[in-house]
Amino acid sequence: TPGQGTVALFGSALRTSMSATCVCRFCHFTRCTMRCGCLGGRPVALLVATRKGAWLYHGDAGRKTWRADGPHFLGHVVSHIVLDPRDGRTMLAAAKTGHLGPTVFRSTDRGRTWKEAARPPAFAKAPEDEKGRTVDHTFWLTPGHRDELNVWYAGTSPQGLFRSNDGGVTWAPFSPVNDDMLYRKWMGTVQ
Repeated sequence: TPGQGTVALFGSALRTSMSATCVCRFCHFTRCTMRCGCLGGRPVALLVATRKGAWLYHGDAGRKTWRADGPHFLGHVVSHIVLDPRDGRTMLAAAKTGHLGPTVFRSTDRGRTWKEAARPPAFAKAPEDEKGRTVDHTFWLTPGHRDELNVWYAGTSPQGLFRSNDGGVTWAPFSPVNDDMLYRKWMGTVQ
């Protein structure tokens, strides 16, 4: 689980103080089944999200030599960073910044440049006489189905599900649970 100290590396787990996703640079799957042959001799990229920023590690075909690219978002808590397997170029990073608060950053050039989401995941404003909720952080990002180009989903804390239809530029609540007044009864306390 991102942020809980596990690095996913081709299905095996390595305990560490960061979260990461290993992505095949050719077939673009995070858990490659070797159908593309990528584990048999093609370079890979390891995407690492930490409490101090994000790094991209590029490995050679034999996984003997690695090149570090970063830090990206130095000093910010990055909960999750994902490469879109549908195009192999778009990356999203969920970050909690000191001055911007929780947000999502987007790159369309494999992490060379980043732009902040124009409208990051946020709960609807509560009526004046009710207590509203505020997104503390986005902990999970995942692209939609391969037939849903530009669709992304984001999981937040407190519990919320959001969807982007424009590749992560703008986000909107996706689940009716987000605004249901009984959510605490169903899901427990605000996390």
